[in-house]
Amino acid sequence: MKLYSATQVFMIVATLLLLLIMVTLVGCTFLLPSKKTHTVSSWDNFKDAQVAYNKVVPGTTTVEELKVIGYDPYTQPNITIENYLKVRNRFDPRHSGAQLPKLVHECLKVLELCIAYVANTGFDHEKRVGNVVLDVAGFHRKTHVKGWVFEAIFIINDKVVVYKLWSGLPQREKFVTDSTPLGPLQSVGSTVVDKINPL
Repeated sequence: MKLYSATQVFMIVATLLLLLIMVTLVGCTFLLPSKKTHTVSSWDNFKDAQVAYNKVVPGTTTVEELKVIGYDPYTQPNITIENYLKVRNRFDPRHSGAQLPKLVHECLKVLELCIAYVANTGFDHEKRVGNVVLDVAGFHRKTHVKGWVFEAIFIINDKVVVYKLWSGLPQREKFVTDSTPLGPLQSVGSTVVDKINPL
């Protein structure tokens, strides 16, 4: 019967414990960090933003009625007011006049009375997924990103909405993979290089 030294026994036990910890952590993705980014607005999701947009009727809805719907740049965040110069650049950057919608063209004739409200809202949820050990050690990190984006543009002629336009992404989803073959050693190496060759 072969006898092991105390050192050998310690090494065997330590290796088994390490393997057990690694196997356990592989399934514990809830231990990985996550991040939520929400552009503050009157709406919590894409559908609500679109419903509010649909309430605006060009030629009828006034600036005061826009406030009631939720488009008030003075009380709601992330709503930009654009002057007529920015409106022109948005619709006709070459100033050719050929591609301008008729109602926007008419609005631009009154100069300062022509403005735009541009509302941006959205949500992003970033969650790291995959092998916890490789992630924590810095070798391989995979991030799952989900969310939505909505932008509404209202052209206002003398306090009445004359034209509107929207764009957006109801469902945004992607995976971002970051691989570092040397793990933490790679970042240490970069730090050493930065100290030797500072910018």
